[in-house]
Amino acid sequence: MLLIISPDDAGLRALSSQLESATYACVVIGGGMRIPPKSLLLFERALNTVHQAASSYSRWL
Repeated sequence: MLLIISPDDAGLRALSSQLESATYACVVIGGGMRIPPKSLLLFERALNTVHQAASSYSRWL
């Protein structure tokens, strides 16, 4: 599943919704979001969203 999000709160809501709709063994966040300094805050917020969704799993692989 490929999910491209918009760089705003709507994108993070879409990410959260997608993570809640299925079980994922792995989530990859592309370097294009992490590397440009202007995108660092979005990367951190996306990472926190993934981490929060994963907290419902009983174990990490």
